[in-house]
Amino acid sequence: MAARHVVLAERKLTTYVYAVVVLAERKLTTYVYAV
Repeated sequence: MAARHVVLAERKLTTYVYAVVVLAERKLTTYVYAV
């Protein structure tokens, strides 16, 4: 049971990190185009 929770937590963390990276890249791209 505990292992399942760990897997779910890792998936959430991975998804969160991926979303943050994508948002950061979009902001960076927008900034570069603005300049």
